[in-house]
Amino acid sequence: MSLVLCILAFLVTGWLARKSLVWGLASMLAVGYAYGILRANLAEMMAHFIFDGAVIGLYLGRLLALRRPDTIANTVLVRPWLLALIGWPVLLALLPIQDPLVQLVGLRANVFLLPMVLIGAQMLPSERRQLALHVAVLNVVAFGFALAEFALGVELFYPRNNVTELIFRSDVGDAAGSLRIPSIFTSSAAYGGVMVCSLPLLAEAWHVRSFIGVRRYMIVGAIVAAVLGVYMAASRTTAVTLFILFFVGTLSLRMRPSRIGVWLAIIAVTGWIVSTDPRLQRFTTLGDTDYVARRISGSVNESFIVALTDYPMGNGIGAGGTSIPYFLQDRLREYLVIENEYARLQLELGLPGLALWLSFIVWIVASGLRNTVASKQLGQRLALTLSIVGFLGASTGTGLLASIPGTALFLMFVGWTVREERHDVPSREVSIVPGSPTPGHASIRQDGPVVGSSIS
Repeated sequence: MSLVLCILAFLVTGWLARKSLVWGLASMLAVGYAYGILRANLAEMMAHFIFDGAVIGLYLGRLLALRRPDTIANTVLVRPWLLALIGWPVLLALLPIQDPLVQLVGLRANVFLLPMVLIGAQMLPSERRQLALHVAVLNVVAFGFALAEFALGVELFYPRNNVTELIFRSDVGDAAGSLRIPSIFTSSAAYGGVMVCSLPLLAEAWHVRSFIGVRRYMIVGAIVAAVLGVYMAASRTTAVTLFILFFVGTLSLRMRPSRIGVWLAIIAVTGWIVSTDPRLQRFTTLGDTDYVARRISGSVNESFIVALTDYPMGNGIGAGGTSIPYFLQDRLREYLVIENEYARLQLELGLPGLALWLSFIVWIVASGLRNTVASKQLGQRLALTLSIVGFLGASTGTGLLASIPGTALFLMFVGWTVREERHDVPSREVSIVPGSPTPGHASIRQDGPVVGSSIS
């Protein structure tokens, strides 16, 4: 069954990606959303590669599709970085430091999703708005499963086995031992991370004035579902990211008072719901400053120093903290698990690989700041904020480059931040209006009505 699903994910996503980038991405994300619950219930080796099939289908479909020259031009600056970030791990994987299968899994974790940066840099604003509608539907579906697990119990949807061990060890810390909610993802942290990652895309679509009626209600409902999903997942890191995104979003609002009212109402309603149930309030433990200080000190200082001094050139691809499937763990040699993504990069890629990643991050932030100042887009600002918070938070945990499908969304937003978009999309759209007086002319549509002038 899992092999059949891998093949279907590859064929369907590849066919849709050949037709449209948006439909290809929507198919890949749909597989990524369902991957956790499918893998847990199938409990077969090939179930670990269902999402991989969808990603390969997306890549192949886009390679076979005709690409516009302008989309290729948007990737000129980022392509050399990606070639280096992919090339260095490939070279290291050729060295026989770890078992070949372990190094193959490590190579996948380090480079497999990096092309999503190119896709994010290529996407047009109209394509992002279309994708937001698909993500809105997926968020609502995931929230429905989360509600069912919250009310009926996680055990009804996830069996206890090797791949669900983390789910049943993650509780909110109350006296009843209530579990954190994974929805349909591999873990509660993955659920919360995807919900946070979807917010820049949804916020940009909600900010566009042409989104009215059912589409606007869908977007607002998906935002509420994403916010509540973060609290149900009970991940403190994603909760902090959520607070920062709402703060930046509120400061960046440039819209009618009615829409500001909706934004504030979303904050108020979700805040009231969270205040009614202690199971949604795990983020309040961040008030324990001693615990936070110990966690940061252990991840940022101690673990990083160990990786740097003991393995300056790395411990081999896959043996520095990459999640290795249970059926390959007996092949590992000197496996180390450190809750610091930069320590993991150091252990697997050595000092040159770590330096390369740090240089890339600095370039991303500098380019993103320049582009967001020029475009003044709410979505792009939130995407940059998410990128910065994600890279900073990587120093206290791992999984930034291996979450399904959160990493795909995150890297797509990294590409979005380096895309130069000079026009303020929410305030004005240009479209061809049927019945234009002369061929080759288009009317300018602004907030619905058609104004008198036309452009060639």
